[in-house]
Amino acid sequence: AQRSSSSGVRFSLSAPERRSTARPTASSTRPLASGPSRSVDSTRAALVSGAQSAMIGYKQLKLNEESLESGLTLLEAVYQSTQNQAANGLATQSQVLSARQQLESTQATKLTLTSSEQKLRQTLCTMLGWKYDAKPEIKDVPAADLTRIDGMNPEQDNNFTIRYNVLDLDNKDAGSVEYQNLQRTIKQEKEEVASSLVNLYNDVLQKRNELQTAKAAYELEKTKMETAERKWQLGTIGRLEYMQQQNSLKTKEIAVKTGDLSLFQAMETYDWAVKGNLSLSQ
Repeated sequence: AQRSSSSGVRFSLSAPERRSTARPTASSTRPLASGPSRSVDSTRAALVSGAQSAMIGYKQLKLNEESLESGLTLLEAVYQSTQNQAANGLATQSQVLSARQQLESTQATKLTLTSSEQKLRQTLCTMLGWKYDAKPEIKDVPAADLTRIDGMNPEQDNNFTIRYNVLDLDNKDAGSVEYQNLQRTIKQEKEEVASSLVNLYNDVLQKRNELQTAKAAYELEKTKMETAERKWQLGTIGRLEYMQQQNSLKTKEIAVKTGDLSLFQAMETYDWAVKGNLSLSQ
């Protein structure tokens, strides 16, 4: 996440540099460090990744709000239609009450969502150095770059947490208790990291598949919307049926955007883990 210093205040979230398909080595990636420097690196990684997650979460709440607004438009029309039908003896008061309850429940959900969105925005502002009530522009999260997945290999990707300990091992007496203890620690960490990276990589693949499924469903819904448009113009479907199709299309569109956000987050989580921002038991 970045904070602009110009007068046009805005937040942005930049995708990390594209991962090279050549596997990094301890000597070619970044200087190794230990002690306070290691702590600073770890703290900085946690802060940056935390800000990224907060921004992604904020955008997800905005998408949820957009979806609810579309649903509210439909529910308001359904409620009004049900009232009209009841006035003409075509619907019962029980049906009117049910339509009103669905509308009011969704309105309450939207209020809760708006409150959560405002709180997260305040958190994001303070995380990036602004006052909690500042009004900067929060830009969109970059679209997930599928080519990043080609550079992921959990069996070969290294973790900087382990590299720090390997460096420490070289500085200890091979016959000391500290050396033996650190050897055991490194062995355990390698096993934990290997398992964690595989799980994170599988999550990336799953999110990619979910995004592809959402895109296919959206394309199908667009075809249905085109059909509904023609029927609407010909007068062969009613207003509510047409609005239901509009809402269904919007739902599928939001699902694609949500899937893209989820994939982007999964890739970020994997890359941060490779860089050492991964919680281990030790």
